[in-house]
Amino acid sequence: MFNIIKKYFNKNKKTNIDYKKIMDKEILVLQETEETLKIAEDIIKKLQNKIYDDHLYLEKILYMINDAILTVDKEGKILSSNNNANYIFGYDPSQLNGKKFNDIVKSNFNSSYIEYISNKCEKHVYYYKKCKGIKKDNQEFYIELSISKIINSNDDYYFIIILKDITLDINKINKLANKKGG
Repeated sequence: MFNIIKKYFNKNKKTNIDYKKIMDKEILVLQETEETLKIAEDIIKKLQNKIYDDHLYLEKILYMINDAILTVDKEGKILSSNNNANYIFGYDPSQLNGKKFNDIVKSNFNSSYIEYISNKCEKHVYYYKKCKGIKKDNQEFYIELSISKIINSNDDYYFIIILKDITLDINKINKLANKKGG
């Protein structure tokens, strides 16, 4: 670098140039740049660790929660599920992801259920309903579901769906109704 600077100034016929002073300044700038890069790398590493820790924290919460939690894209494909979702519907952990939401929730609507909910959620970001779920062995059971539409920074959206098996509650209500009626 020193030779390049010397050549430039000699070409332009400048005299009495202190090349050493120029080089010292260049070296200082490079050192400051290196220090800035090291600081930036440290900040990035700390942020990555924080993101990883937060991810583990949320993963533990999802694992321990009693309700089934699904994330579903706007086409109705299940993107992720927690362990309880797999248990409630009778699937192994890897089997539920990738299925269509319509395959596990019985719909009384003409269009696919997720399209109906998507349209319903256009005005309201949250939707709640009691309906029937369909297990892997095609057994139907009563569920309560709440759906939140999440819009990301690209104006794209997906759904967080929380399901609860309410079969025992419905059976108790039916049993009490039968006792009163009978």
